[in-house]
Amino acid sequence: MGHTGHSWTHWRGCDCERCLAHRQGFRCAPSPPVKATSGKIQMTPSITIERHPYEEPHHVNLVIKATNGRLCGELGFYANATDLIGLADALERFPTCVPTWYLWELGSERPEDRFAHYMRFRVFTTDAVGHCAIQLRFNNNEDLPGREVSEFCIRVEPVALDRLSQLVREFAKLKHELLCWTPSRGKLHRTRQEAEPEDGV
Repeated sequence: MGHTGHSWTHWRGCDCERCLAHRQGFRCAPSPPVKATSGKIQMTPSITIERHPYEEPHHVNLVIKATNGRLCGELGFYANATDLIGLADALERFPTCVPTWYLWELGSERPEDRFAHYMRFRVFTTDAVGHCAIQLRFNNNEDLPGREVSEFCIRVEPVALDRLSQLVREFAKLKHELLCWTPSRGKLHRTRQEAEPEDGV
């Protein structure tokens, strides 16, 4: 099972307001909640998705921030509103067989395609008993020295993917501005300000 979409991705070098926002939208995400393990401090693996209302309900302006505890990345992009439903459908009861995978892909990294950015959100099984991982890759597609690329995986159990599916499905109703998820829990916030006082998800 796979899915590929190039939803509302403008050309590299375009100076429209949307593309300028894209090029400014990639940066290392602020550190999520931290935990101490054997005397070391590390970030908690997490994914957050911010929604900035724009041209809804047909298109959504999203910012995804993620970390696997060691590496982190962030990318702002536009997508079709139906992409969120497709993501929720794919994550629900994943995996249905072994091996299997699901891919949500926006843009392209090939210079000749001239896309403003590239995002890969791939979920796949890692062994014969159904353990899973989420592969994330973000590329702002800038020329050097401005290019910024981040890629890593988050190991996850199927029950955590199902929880993420439920969050994404509710988030797709466009009633919340922030989705926060970790492998152990998750929450939706109606506004980003509502989440600020909280320590963690």
